[in-house]
Amino acid sequence: MREALTQVEAWHLRDQLISSLSGGETKRVLLAYCLVRPRSLLILDEAPAGLDVRSESDFYQLLYQLKQEQGWAILQISHDLDMVRRNCDRVLCMNRTLLCEGVPGHTLSPENLSLAYGSEFVRYRHSC
Repeated sequence: MREALTQVEAWHLRDQLISSLSGGETKRVLLAYCLVRPRSLLILDEAPAGLDVRSESDFYQLLYQLKQEQGWAILQISHDLDMVRRNCDRVLCMNRTLLCEGVPGHTLSPENLSLAYGSEFVRYRHSC
């Protein structure tokens, strides 16, 4: 367990109750658990929920590193299209059925997003 907590930079949390941890700390401890109990598939549902921008970036950097080292396949469920574009290799768009699939740049086209979210879907891009 020491090696896993150290690898995810969470060794200093070893004596803490999980209920006392921040969102980012909890995610790191859970990733350490995935290292101790090996797996080939990691399923994340809205993984960055509760994280600030920096913690989200750190989380995805760590996740990418562990994916490379452990050979994990990662399935992420998310409505955050910018995160999907930045962090995912393949996309499945679903709304009760599979609507489209492929690489993010192609799959997240305006036409496919309208198909998934409805014709009144408007994409907002923050300019900061």
